[in-house]
This record gives sequence, C-alpha cells and structure tokens, in this order.
Amino acid sequence: MNGPRATPKGVGLAFLQSPAELSAPLANHSLTRGRHALLFNILRRAADGEEKVHHPPPPPSSLIFCPSFIQQGKPAPLGLMDGESLCWYFASWLDYTTVFTEAIGVRCRMEFSCAWLVSILAYTEGLHGKWLFTEIRAVFSRRYLLQNTAVEIFMANRTAVMFNFADVVTVKKVIHCLPRVGVGTSFGLPQTRRISLASPKQLFKACNMTQRWQRREISNFEYLMFLNTISGRTYNDLNQYPVFPWVITNYDTEDLDLTLPSNYRDLSKPIGALNPKRAAFFTERFESWEDEQVPKFHYGTHYSTASFTMMWLLRTEPFTTFFLNFQGGKFDHADRTFSSISRAWKNCQRDTSDVKELIPEFYYLPEMFVNSNNYSLGVMDDGTVVSDVELPPWAKSPEQFVRINRLALESEFVSCQLHQWIDLIFGYKQQGPEAARALNVFYYLTYEGAINLGNITDPMLREDLISDGPVLLKD
Repeated sequence: MNGPRATPKGVGLAFLQSPAELSAPLANHSLTRGRHALLFNILRRAADGEEKVHHPPPPPSSLIFCPSFIQQGKPAPLGLMDGESLCWYFASWLDYTTVFTEAIGVRCRMEFSCAWLVSILAYTEGLHGKWLFTEIRAVFSRRYLLQNTAVEIFMANRTAVMFNFADVVTVKKVIHCLPRVGVGTSFGLPQTRRISLASPKQLFKACNMTQRWQRREISNFEYLMFLNTISGRTYNDLNQYPVFPWVITNYDTEDLDLTLPSNYRDLSKPIGALNPKRAAFFTERFESWEDEQVPKFHYGTHYSTASFTMMWLLRTEPFTTFFLNFQGGKFDHADRTFSSISRAWKNCQRDTSDVKELIPEFYYLPEMFVNSNNYSLGVMDDGTVVSDVELPPWAKSPEQFVRINRLALESEFVSCQLHQWIDLIFGYKQQGPEAARALNVFYYLTYEGAINLGNITDPMLREDLISDGPVLLKD
C-alpha cells in the first residue's frame, strides 16, 4: 500500500446601498435622441441635488457582463439586474461616482452616492452574457497584470467569468454585493465574503486540500488544479494560465516503461536547471550580474506566458484566433511552431530562452494535438509540412499520449517528488535566497509587487507595460 505524500514546505500562495435612486421608463427597446436628452437632464438635476426620486431597490438576481470593454483596455462593467431592471456599475468610479446604463427596453434604475459622473449608453450590441445570482457557486478575488484588481466568478454550469476593476477598494465593494458563497464547497472552507477576499496564502493555510492529497484522497492532477486556482491562475487570463510540470523525459523510444525512474524528470529542479550545461550558463549570468537598477536573475523569460499558452493551443479555438491577433494576422514561422512533443522537450533543455512548463490540457485534451481545422501552418526549413503535432513513438494516437502522460503524472515516482516542484512554482522557493540556491530566479517584473501600474503617470509607459504583459525581457 502506498504511503502518504510529502508536504510542500511553504506554499505562499452590499456594495451599493445608495440613499437615492432614480427611475426612468424606457420603451420599445430603444432610446430616441429626445429620450436621451430627457433622461440625461433628469440625471443632471439629480446630480446637482435639484431632483431626487426614492424607490426601494429590489434585490438583484442576475449578473451582466460585457467583455468588449476589457478587449478595448477599458474597465469591465458589472451589471445587476432583476426581473424588470438593469443597472451597470463600472469599475472606473471614485467612491461610487460612475453610473452607466445599458437600455434594453426595460426600466433602468440609476443609483447615486458621493460624487457624480453620469453618462448614457443606449446600445445592446455589447451585451454578451447573463448569469443568475442563484447560479454562482464560488467567488475569488484575482490579480490582473499583477495587480489585485479582479474578481472571478464560478457558475453552477462549470463556467467562470472574470472582471477587472479600477482598484482593490472596488473589488471589495463588488464582492460584498455578490452572494455569500465564498470560494465554493470543494476546499472545506466557510462560505463567506471574507474567504472570497482572502489571499492565496490564507486560503492554503485554512483549507484541508493538502491533507487530503497527502492521504491520497485526491489525485495529483486535482491537487495541482487546486494550487493553480487559489494562487490566482485561471483559464480566463492568458498571462496567468494554469501551469503543470513536464514529467516524462523519454519521447524517442517505441515503448515507455513507467516503472523506470530514468523516464521521469527530476522535479526538484526548475526546467532551466535540468541540463547541467545550461544550468551553468544561468548560474554565471546570475553571479556576474552588475546592473544597479535590475536585480539579479537566472531567466529573462518565464515558464508560463500568454504567448506560450497560445502556442501550445494553436490548433484549437479560440486560441487560434488569439494567436493570429497576437501575430498580426499570420501564423508564426513553421520552425517556431509547436509541431513535435519531442522537439518541444529538447528545446526547453538546450535553448537559453526556453524554460516553458506545460499546461493542464497536456493531461486531458487530445484535440489540442490535431489540426482538425486544416490550418496552413507552413513548411519547415527541412521541407516538413506542419499540421498535426508529431507524437512520441510510444503514443499511437493523441488519446494514447494523453492517457500515458496522465498515468505518469499520477505515478508513484511523481507522487513522491511533486511537492518539490510545488515548492518551486507555488512555495518558498519562488523568491529570496531559496530561489537563488535552486536556480529559480526570474526577471524582477514577473513578480507581484515589483511595479504598481496605478503609480505610473506616463500614458505611453503604462500602455507599454500593459501590452507587453508581465514578462518584458527576452534572452
């Protein structure tokens, strides 16, 4: 009988109850210019204190989201809707200052408090989704661009939506408006708003998932997904996509014996330190670094970035579209395209600018390896046409590769070592002296707290930082 797993050492991991409310009837699913002017004038008078209409607000029951605002780099709206009314609360207000409405042919409620900034949007094209409050099962506070300004909401139908707001204060107000569900029931934590606002480290210490994993009540895959989730990694943010380890090292033989330790990666080392020659290169860089403004680092790239995620999932939508937008409408050069699992493994062992880890889909999504849409991915310099991903000889189909890869992840060898990889990615070897000793120091702007976008007044510099994402340096 297998014994318990080892413990990772240190995983560090009524929002608007306004006194005044204004109602205005909106008919025929549209607003004429006259109605625009009428409603705007009423709102202006209310803002100036000349007119106030009080109505007891009905309890909200639905959540409305318009992702086009995030795509345009603008604050994401949060809408509260009951059977007859729709309210949009934008993240750009200062102490409840901004009220925007989306007219959909029903009565719109306007709420005011403190300062006043009123405008009107009378279009329905941007209305992309509606989620009932009764369907909300978990609420997490999240980071976006390394700032604690986002909220992720998990639904009963196993989908999730993420909103980015202006600041932490707004996040707290939003969470106190949403149902009291905590982070769900899976982690053994109370369903309170305080838990939804808890830090990753607080969630990790308070829950029972590590103990369950040690007792082998949950799988390695489930435990890694738990750590990714509470640490802030999410499928809704390519810059913080869930990360999984490479575990197999043999992608060349016809048969793969999962009982042989030589077929497994050393999980006590980061991917950049597995090759001794490359580890020596990174060590020399770290020890000889003399820049007074930029702290020492081993790796100028990262094990997880938006571009890497899009590269892995290039053959599946919507990531194909994301990748094409990222590349200016064209696929990358065929020799740089993800075309072979064996080649991808070798590259991250010898290329000093490649320290990629994997994503969860390597352990459950065989479709990611098949060019089912027949995209023209180009021809490599040696004449090879890039289409489906070339699998190892021991995998006769994508399904078999995923099954064997998952078996390796759940093997006894990985179970005995996985806590060491967790320490590198989520735990006490992320930063500081332990990270330096483990050859696990990345460029400083990839760490939370290294930069505060709110303090950057130069619009061009701010835009550069946002567009480049967390990782700004390449080898």
